[in-house]
Amino acid sequence: MIHWGWRYALLLSAIPALATGFIWTGLRAKGSDHILPRPSSPAPGDIRNLWSRNFVLLTLSYTIEGYVSYIFIFWFYLYLVDVRHFNLADSGTLSSLPGIFSIVSIPLGGVISDRLSNGKMGLRWGRGLIAMSGLFFSGLFLILGARTDNAKAAVFYLALASASILAVEGPTWASMIQIAGARSGMAGGILNCGSNIGGAISPLLTPILAARIGWKNALYLAAVLSMTGAAMWLGIVPGSSAKSDL
Repeated sequence: MIHWGWRYALLLSAIPALATGFIWTGLRAKGSDHILPRPSSPAPGDIRNLWSRNFVLLTLSYTIEGYVSYIFIFWFYLYLVDVRHFNLADSGTLSSLPGIFSIVSIPLGGVISDRLSNGKMGLRWGRGLIAMSGLFFSGLFLILGARTDNAKAAVFYLALASASILAVEGPTWASMIQIAGARSGMAGGILNCGSNIGGAISPLLTPILAARIGWKNALYLAAVLSMTGAAMWLGIVPGSSAKSDL
């Protein structure tokens, strides 16, 4: 953007997405099941499971996850420029840290969750422990990042906050499938809609809060929401039936 302007920056950013789309389409057209294996048939599902306490809490928690994670997508760069006073080039480099950290945290959260779920902890705590830890530590790192006067330490803490909350992705989607069974398509749409509702509110509300109560308090609010999302997982039992209908 600095060297060639926004137009070329955006055009270059489109190339990886287009390439991925062509590769995916080509592999599916060839029926390369050995590369992209077809999932096994899900367990039978009951429409009532989508009204159960498990699924409602899961969706609310994921809505919070969307709210917090979208702060980093839309406002982290400007926060580094306006609040932490990094220059444009450094802010661009530093704002990539949440994404870089998440390359590790997202699959790692899924792997650890699978191993715990298949062990003595079982589904409830195997999924829930990783989800609760990710949401809780995201809130903790948000508080630390907002409080510190050291600009570089703030970047590190906030990047860890983003990576922590995105580690929840694997356990959340696995729990959705285990709750919804054959209704996973509908349930996935509802779940993702919840996240996008949080993601729609976040870019609108965050600058209003920052202007009225300051960036530090806006991040504190996000931290409280993240920890609230962690507490919701205490009531989520993946794989249970619809007996807990609301």
